[in-house]
Amino acid sequence: MVGANQNKDEQWSKLEGNKIKVNVDGAIFQSNGSYGIGVVARDRNGQLIEAFTALRVGNVQPAIVESFGVKEALSWIKGKNWSNVVIETDSIVSVQAISSSVFMPSVFSMLISDCKRLLNCLVDVSVSLVSRSANKTGHCLACGSCYWSNRIFNLSNVPSVIHPSIMADLAIIS
Repeated sequence: MVGANQNKDEQWSKLEGNKIKVNVDGAIFQSNGSYGIGVVARDRNGQLIEAFTALRVGNVQPAIVESFGVKEALSWIKGKNWSNVVIETDSIVSVQAISSSVFMPSVFSMLISDCKRLLNCLVDVSVSLVSRSANKTGHCLACGSCYWSNRIFNLSNVPSVIHPSIMADLAIIS
């Protein structure tokens, strides 16, 4: 399920019910020819459940990085056997492509097809659009993926530079 929920809120917001919110973002590191993603899952109260980063070598377009992030988040959710999840991304191109039936032979379209296939396997999982400012923690992790490549984080080992972003989000919803 895909929602172009164009949440006009400029900050992270709490979910209703017993849902998990997953924020995902990507970053391109042109100087070393790589790109990375950051994915963070939080409970309905904003508490960190788990987060991860991934770093890959390659010079790709932003749409590829963002759709790769959504695909990796969906694979992670499937591996965790989670349901009742809202994935939030600031990539309008990815959200629109996932909701579209148009296919064009390209790497981007193949990633989008993977996203659609994963969404069909999952229960009550949706992808929504949010503003970049509502996706700060995902963005911080994506930018840090060149330092913390392919790492999994929880409350006990999350990098200290991510704490202010998480705490700011918690202050908003208190």
